[in-house]
Amino acid sequence: PGGREGVSLGKRVRNTTTLWGAMMISRPFAAGFSFILCGYLSMSYSLQYWFYARQQARIKDWKVQPERQGGSGPVAYSIWIPLISPVPVNTDTHKSSPDSPPSKVRARDHWVLSSINLAMASSVAGTVAHLCCRGRTRMVFTLQDAGGVIGLLGWTGAAFALHNVAEYYWHRLMHHRFFYSRLHKLHHFYKSPEPFDDLYIHPLEAA
Repeated sequence: PGGREGVSLGKRVRNTTTLWGAMMISRPFAAGFSFILCGYLSMSYSLQYWFYARQQARIKDWKVQPERQGGSGPVAYSIWIPLISPVPVNTDTHKSSPDSPPSKVRARDHWVLSSINLAMASSVAGTVAHLCCRGRTRMVFTLQDAGGVIGLLGWTGAAFALHNVAEYYWHRLMHHRFFYSRLHKLHHFYKSPEPFDDLYIHPLEAA
């Protein structure tokens, strides 16, 4: 219908809900949540398959620390599934030689914390998408509202700069003795990170 063409994107999705209508989950929320969840898993699985499965014989060509498996060890060749821990946890820290890594394969609470953090990240993305599409933020959907090409480039550059500056000082704060020992140290458990190790972080820091 002709009248529908003039309706903004925010208005179009304002009253739309998914099949989970009883849960009041909007389509923008579901889309944002699914994008982060599926995007993270698919990218990690792809990296895992492309490097650790297909190019294991040439590990010295692409891995920075080819002689080390870090804290995760052979778990890099096994999938990680949210809320499921299919990889046995070996707490034996015996070393076959002084230069070899410990035989510990994965932190005991890795699957729990990783699942919580992935759920939080996906929920934040879903919430932001929901608020943007309902007009609850300053997000704009047309080039004119953004101030033209110059305005679009300017706001995009400012967003990247603000994010990187904030991330830098936040990371420095996490390396302060007080916060490092209580929060950030957990994220440094794996000395030679492999796929899915990045989500092993304290939920308070992730939040």
